Amino acid sequence: MILILHIGNKYTNQEGSTMRYARYLDDELLIEKYVVDVTRKEVYDDEGANFEYGIKIPEKFVPIFQGQQLVVTRGYGRKGHPVIINIFLESAWEEFEERLNKLPTTSDKRVRRLASFFTGDATDTELTVENKIVIQEHLINIANIDRQCLFLVIHQEDGMRFAVACKDMFDD
Repeated sequence: MILILHIGNKYTNQEGSTMRYARYLDDELLIEKYVVDVTRKEVYDDEGANFEYGIKIPEKFVPIFQGQQLVVTRGYGRKGHPVIINIFLESAWEEFEERLNKLPTTSDKRVRRLASFFTGDATDTELTVENKIVIQEHLINIANIDRQCLFLVIHQEDGMRFAVACKDMFDD
């Protein structure tokens, strides 16, 4: 249970996390946001040197991700910050992908672009022993993420959704 105390346009829960009703995503979604650290590690593969980024997960959400296969992909953010990184549990990704596959991609170019936007950069990952989610460099760059970012928990009627966004996304 989350206890909400109204403070202007923002809300604070009993643990002190700042929240805000987000009309720009859907009708009255509640968003918890946490500032988390981002680490960078150089890795080598067939194409040469690349960087991998680890997003530190807030401790209270670690049990949700532990032992789970995850999928990270691009998502829509807010005006001025067009791209966020969605984090899906594998079962949620399969449901999302199933809904995308039901769309009329053969007859509508916009629907094809939308499906490609979400699935084109989708990458499998998992929680590391340091409680970090590894995200590839190109997604970090697209979302304009630096040394710290926002870990977002979006509460919906059917459960929680997770995302990562640049730290100044909610600065108004």
